[in-house]
Amino acid sequence: GLNWQAVHDELKPQMDKAETMAEARAVLEDMLGRLHLTHFEIIPEDAYSDLESDNTPRGDGETGLDVRVIGHQAVVTRVEPESAAAREGVRPGWEIVRAGKSQLAPVIAKVERAYQDSSLRGLMLRNAVLVRLKGYPGDSIEIEFRDGAGRHMIRKLRLDDPRGVLSKFGF
Repeated sequence: GLNWQAVHDELKPQMDKAETMAEARAVLEDMLGRLHLTHFEIIPEDAYSDLESDNTPRGDGETGLDVRVIGHQAVVTRVEPESAAAREGVRPGWEIVRAGKSQLAPVIAKVERAYQDSSLRGLMLRNAVLVRLKGYPGDSIEIEFRDGAGRHMIRKLRLDDPRGVLSKFGF
């Protein structure tokens, strides 16, 4: 329903004046914002790399953890019963400091900056952490945690087959 040629004509001078990628991205975000849809986003290249894991390709094996980024910390919100994490004594409320080779604080900071004004911020932060907790079933991942008393501990979690039946749509 938008007149894209009129949007182009209006925003082209601003794009032509953009001297940095951040300024150009702001013009593109203005354009996409006119759609009033939440599933379109301009992702900066440096942030996009943090939405992937250091060890791609990744399988669908799971640690049994669910996480949320609260403040600037990746916090375990749920430990699936009978999971590798449960077997290793991981508890809700623990912070995940490192997953594999990835220190999570810099990843979280970069994704937070990229999505600071986006309605997708929480989802993208969570995904940036969860992708680092994936691998092939039977493999293991070393995770550094900090518990509620501030103690650091390392657990090596074996990745289990995903729960339920995997369904894929499209590609």
